[in-house]
Amino acid sequence: MKKTNIKVILLVLGIMLAFDSYAKKTVHLKMNLKKGASYEFVNKITSNINQSVMGQEIKMIQNMDLIYTCKVEDVLSNGNYSISYSITTLDMNMNVNGQNISFNSTDDSEDNPIAAIFKELSDFKISFELSPLGKVTNVNGIAAYLQKINANQLTKESLGQFTDDKTFAQYISQSYGFFPNKDVAVGESWSSSVTMPSLMNMDIVLNYKLNELNKNKAVIGVNSEININSPIEKGGIKMDLLAKGTQKGSMHVNRKDGFINDSSIEQLFDIKMTMDNPQNGEKLEIPMTVNTKVEVVVNRK
Repeated sequence: MKKTNIKVILLVLGIMLAFDSYAKKTVHLKMNLKKGASYEFVNKITSNINQSVMGQEIKMIQNMDLIYTCKVEDVLSNGNYSISYSITTLDMNMNVNGQNISFNSTDDSEDNPIAAIFKELSDFKISFELSPLGKVTNVNGIAAYLQKINANQLTKESLGQFTDDKTFAQYISQSYGFFPNKDVAVGESWSSSVTMPSLMNMDIVLNYKLNELNKNKAVIGVNSEININSPIEKGGIKMDLLAKGTQKGSMHVNRKDGFINDSSIEQLFDIKMTMDNPQNGEKLEIPMTVNTKVEVVVNRK
């Protein structure tokens, strides 16, 4: 009986030591993409927006389905990847104080300017260079795309912040640039920061932590801060926008290729817009809260 108990204890200790050894193992997380590989990113975005304008409460629920595809066109001599990026589907359903509004990228309605934006976005195709650590460079196609949609001013304004290739590269890098530039073990953290002056003076501090590791996947926790402080102008009305936000969640990263399998991120923004009241010229404050959940599933083709 004593021998049996000793064997059990040794077995349990062996398992514990094995797990402890693997937990302390350091890994160098990065991408390992193959030429011709194609990845379909299925994004489900749900936002709850509460806004107060001159004593009137406005509640909005917005559900958006966005599908885009990334294809590895080539593996370059410098070790980076040539990526083509295209939006294939964009659908949005909104409920504003009980009134339902729907748009999608297949809407051919000519009398709906918002539908035109969605249809133009479905033709959005660019290429860029992606490093194994997720850095985006050499973006190509933004200028040509904006030239194509130049006749539709509303569509052009909706993408106006991306007329600078560098800004777009910084923006899209958030989807890929979560890799640490060092070996890490379970429990270790790392961070990076992004400043985008042309995108509403947005400052982002991205904090990551390796929460779990096995031979197939790495689970990375996300806990980030976002600050925006920018003047904006819409419809001839000038405003000052101040926003503070957080985003928290996790990503399941495929150890084989470095792209995510799936992720779930929740964003919370407190926003204040200040403007001159068009009725009396007095300062008008418009507070707003935006709670958004972004769920992503990646299908490999």
